[in-house]
Amino acid sequence: MGWSDPTSLPREAWRSLQPKNYYARHTVTKAQAASTQQGLRNRMKARRRANRLELPRSTEHLEFIPIRRAIWHHRRSAAEATTEGTKVHESSKRSEWHRRHRRKLVSGPMAYGCRRSTETNQHEREGRAGRFQQSGKPKPPCSDVLRKAREIVEKSGANSEERFNRVVLGESTFRHQAKTYLHWVQTRDREPIKDASSIQAALNKWILPEIGDLPLADVHNITVKPLVDNMKKSLSARTVNKYVEYIGQIVASLKDGRTGEPIHRRKWDRSVMDLPIVNPKQQRRPALRPGAVNILVSGSTGDEQALYVLLAATGMRISEALALEAEHFVNNGQTIVVSQQVDRDTPRIVRYLKTDAGTREIEVSTEVAEFLRGFITGKSGLLFETRNNTPYLHNNLEQRWLTPRLRAMGIDEKGMGFHAFRRFRKTWLRGERCQEDISNFWMGHQPETMSELYSRMEFELDRRLDEAERVRAGFTIPSIEVAPSAPRISEEVELELALQAQ
Repeated sequence: MGWSDPTSLPREAWRSLQPKNYYARHTVTKAQAASTQQGLRNRMKARRRANRLELPRSTEHLEFIPIRRAIWHHRRSAAEATTEGTKVHESSKRSEWHRRHRRKLVSGPMAYGCRRSTETNQHEREGRAGRFQQSGKPKPPCSDVLRKAREIVEKSGANSEERFNRVVLGESTFRHQAKTYLHWVQTRDREPIKDASSIQAALNKWILPEIGDLPLADVHNITVKPLVDNMKKSLSARTVNKYVEYIGQIVASLKDGRTGEPIHRRKWDRSVMDLPIVNPKQQRRPALRPGAVNILVSGSTGDEQALYVLLAATGMRISEALALEAEHFVNNGQTIVVSQQVDRDTPRIVRYLKTDAGTREIEVSTEVAEFLRGFITGKSGLLFETRNNTPYLHNNLEQRWLTPRLRAMGIDEKGMGFHAFRRFRKTWLRGERCQEDISNFWMGHQPETMSELYSRMEFELDRRLDEAERVRAGFTIPSIEVAPSAPRISEEVELELALQAQ
């Protein structure tokens, strides 16, 4: 162990190696530094007090301030009464004034920033004492307030499962998705639906009132079954199945934005939903017989008679017939061009038809063409129009013209309307062995078989005219009543002119 190691020497020997007066000078230096720092703190404290930056110290609770002030004023009055008449030194007065009016600091971490409250602040704090704890935190609400808050929230439905799924999970309801679906099917580029009024009517009357508020994930076989049971009481089997198809299309229309696949995949089970079976023999497909058509045509006049003849001789849809104009009759009235129709619910002409095959030409026999030429003579624009020069709505005409006559004939039944003329024409064409390609073309039916797809009867005008002349109308065409022409001038005017000539 060498001398370089301090622990190897005795304490006194090691101390003897230090410079002279080392510990004394070190102690004095530390004392001077401490005194300097304390002096600096005292001077800063004095400046703060002089500039009113230091707050009064107080460890007493605010509630006891008025009581302590009262005690202090009482003691002051007693002291003044005791020392009355005695001479008090000026320094003692000054010290007493400083003792009474000095500012006291609040102990703790909030020493700077809290002043003893005035009377106004004191009352404010006393009022807040019922709402805040001593720690400064708000007091929890009482049980009555919590109960009332729960009642308000429950009444508003904010805590309902449907709202949670819709707002928190971002899940849309069937009603919202149905609106999105209707907009999409009418604006898409691939096979858009031109008229979605029938879908909208089914949704508004039957579907949305039952399952409109359900989340889309909850629309399945079990939740749809009560709706099916309700519709079966009033609707036909075909209509119920069609409305369920709408539901399936709406549920499948919600697609994954990343993959484009349906989010809710459903396997619709007809047995679970207990869907009715569609029996074609039980479907309502009323058709007019030739005798009934003859009675309707012979018992009517004017526009009503012309409409019955046109529908029975061509098989046109009522919306297509009401949109005909004089310019749509060509080939001396034997060919009728179908290119527009009347909207279902509003009296306006639209430039689209029910299907692509609806745009077509229909040929009629010579006797039908002669009757129609007599009806068209002197007309321009729409053949059937109201006093306001707007097209008729077929529902109004059916209630005004057709239904009363059918009831009088005793053949009115549910589903019997203007479409019965279309069934009459198709039945007559098949009975007369009309060529199927020409028959489908006249009726506006989509081709299905390969032979129908290959057939291009739209370019065979002569064949269609010959076929129309062969099959004829199937009912008696009324004669055109021509009103006698009035003389241009009366006899009195003619006599007056003769006298003037003499």
